[in-house]
Amino acid sequence: MASAIDAFKQAFGDPAGAPEVPLVFPAAWAQGIWSYFVQEAGVGPFRDGFLHLFTERVQTLSDLLDDWSFLFADQRERWVIGTNAYGALLVLEDPIKEGTKGRVGLVDPLEVRYFSDPNLTLMSLLGRWLPEDRLPHFLNDRVYQDWLTTHPGGLAFGDILAIKTPLPLGGKMALENFQVEPIASYYATTGPLYRKSWLNEG
Repeated sequence: MASAIDAFKQAFGDPAGAPEVPLVFPAAWAQGIWSYFVQEAGVGPFRDGFLHLFTERVQTLSDLLDDWSFLFADQRERWVIGTNAYGALLVLEDPIKEGTKGRVGLVDPLEVRYFSDPNLTLMSLLGRWLPEDRLPHFLNDRVYQDWLTTHPGGLAFGDILAIKTPLPLGGKMALENFQVEPIASYYATTGPLYRKSWLNEG
């Protein structure tokens, strides 16, 4: 755990702003491990607000997964544990049963897919996948940095730079292909449309 914390801190530094309430695991063994990470590395906004990681308010975004449920092969419990400025969602699977041993996936709105890997767990996320930039698109903040040049205050939590045309449909990672939108309305609006396109329904 200590090596994972060191790797995470070296890559992301300290969170910005006032301290936030971290997500909580119901199992005492998992919470003990998690509390050590929170104490040493912190939770909240990182990288100029591009990322929001591991907080209670990030977990409230878990309801958005229902709007894009077409990406999931089953109905297992999933928590959102992180997000970026484009509305990507880091997802912890089976958090009650597996705790900090749980598998992690990524809802990627740029590609409209759910990315996962057998070796991607919460612990490997902290120590390798995030620090080594292994998650597709998740740390690519180029468009966000372009947007910040004219909006130095950053995005309010709950707002995202929503991609207009996803990459598989010919969209580009360019500022003109993004617009500020509440993340809740983005997922609610695009869910039915993408469900038809990606599952060939209707």
